[in-house]
Amino acid sequence: MGGVLIKLYSLLSLVFALAGSILFIASVLYLPNLYLFISFPLVILGFMFSMIAISKNEASKLRFAGIFILLLLILFVLIGIPFIFVGFGF
Repeated sequence: MGGVLIKLYSLLSLVFALAGSILFIASVLYLPNLYLFISFPLVILGFMFSMIAISKNEASKLRFAGIFILLLLILFVLIGIPFIFVGFGF
């Protein structure tokens, strides 16, 4: 039972980080700002579940997946958003 709960944390981190990242990117590109306010708590929950999975020494390969997705989101913010604003002339 304990192993299932530990793997559940890394799965939750992956799901929440991925959902938050997709909503954030979609809200930056074309969705209303409501999705932006929904995406931040999802990203934070994904990061928290990833930290729980790492602190419990989970044997799953997914334990760093939430952090990897969050790092990709940070790269999108730093690189992608300036190109979007320059491309559309905002």
